[in-house]
Amino acid sequence: MTYLAARPGGVVPKAELIEKIWPETFVTDDSLGQCIVDIRRTLRDRDHKIVRTFPKKGYMLVPTERPTENNEPANSLINGRPFYFIVAGAIALLGAIMAFQFWSTDPGKGFSAALPLSDGPSIIVLPFDNQSEDTDLDYLAAGFSTSIRTQLSKFPDFFVIAGSTSVTFKDNPGTARGIGRELGVRYVLDGSIRKQSNGVSVNAELVEAETEHTMWAEQFDLSHDNALRAQADIVTEIVATLNVVVGEEELTAIRSRPTSDLNAYYLYMRAEAASQLVTRAGRADAVELLKQAVERDPDYLAAHFELSGRYLSLYRFGGAEDPEEAVRLARWHAKRALEINRSDYRGHFRLGMLHLFADHDHELALAAFARAIKENPNDADVLYNMGFLRALMGKPQEAIEWNDKAKRINPRYPGWYNFNAAQSRFFVQDYREAETLARTGMAEYPASLAPRRILIATLVETGRLDEARHEVENYLAINPDFRLSTFRNTPFQHAKDRDRYYGALRAAGIPD
Repeated sequence: MTYLAARPGGVVPKAELIEKIWPETFVTDDSLGQCIVDIRRTLRDRDHKIVRTFPKKGYMLVPTERPTENNEPANSLINGRPFYFIVAGAIALLGAIMAFQFWSTDPGKGFSAALPLSDGPSIIVLPFDNQSEDTDLDYLAAGFSTSIRTQLSKFPDFFVIAGSTSVTFKDNPGTARGIGRELGVRYVLDGSIRKQSNGVSVNAELVEAETEHTMWAEQFDLSHDNALRAQADIVTEIVATLNVVVGEEELTAIRSRPTSDLNAYYLYMRAEAASQLVTRAGRADAVELLKQAVERDPDYLAAHFELSGRYLSLYRFGGAEDPEEAVRLARWHAKRALEINRSDYRGHFRLGMLHLFADHDHELALAAFARAIKENPNDADVLYNMGFLRALMGKPQEAIEWNDKAKRINPRYPGWYNFNAAQSRFFVQDYREAETLARTGMAEYPASLAPRRILIATLVETGRLDEARHEVENYLAINPDFRLSTFRNTPFQHAKDRDRYYGALRAAGIPD
């Protein structure tokens, strides 16, 4: 309390508190959390307005003046040192309000500053921090949050915020309460990884967002070979703490490790980072890294799923030297994954993508996507692709609804979510919104062709042919070899939709 009081209005990191208060004693985050609980109890700080929790950062003692029992102002608290002046407290509180408003909104993303709470348990898994200089642990830390999020999202009772929203809180998460109110979630999971001489130390803390009460915290000291074991332990503790009923089959799935080879795991996470670049080079790099991962562990389920998806992407977006071979490899890895585990929702999703883009069998794709969503209702990318499928099947209004569901789970959604939304708006003749979403996508992804195609088609249908032809010049400057006859990323089910869309592109000058 003395240490916090000497730093009013500042966030004091957990590591600093442990180092300064217990310099020669081994203390866990759990012990520190209990000390904060004791301080709040002493101060009668039930609403956590005096001692605030900042996930991934630490704790703040909020400047305020506190009356004594005889109602006389108390201007000292510890060792005769002045506690806080009213003016300083007011300024700090004003700053806290401004900071909360900043943390709770992101004008560039267009999401609501306060989303409604879901009925059941709802949670965001923040990116785990690497608190060492070993860059390999960056991938391990990223993998922890990804794996925990994936496992939790499979439970139908949970509402789990998507990873691409979670990662936006990496460097500036704000308060647990602010996160909870912005995203409409009840719980925040925070964690960190430190390197030790004989392994790693993993810390995790589950916080109730509105009250900022630590519901559970634990430290796991593990050898390098057992580093992944903590992922299952953390998921199990969360499920138990929140009283979620889990069957024996689900428990078995939780306890299974993604791979027994830590180097394969690092390769997989490096591939994940490469694929996030959304470029042809990034997709190719991801494939090479994933191939190395499955060479090290032939039964690495997630790596087979991702390889199937990466090969299909090379086919779809023109990055494959041999498109048919890319499809064959996509099928092989999907089949191999299903041999390893037929019940994983990702297998149904990958099959659905192959049915749609390689086979043009929309009904089989629909059945596969529906099965994947039944097994995991919290994967925003699956929901997004269901929307894309429904748009291609001539159901643009339904596509918009699926896209909105994906955005609810992923409030700080990536800009490419707007591509499907823009195309759906085009087909319902909401041209103003289609143009806005397309231009927004172009601003965020200047080299991406998808939003430019939608903009060109929209300009043609609204009679702005000269503008459309100008956009075609920009389009072909990015990809001079583009031809509609070899384009594989928009397999419409109905000829009338294909003729309308492709006809608009041809009218503007896109070559066949």
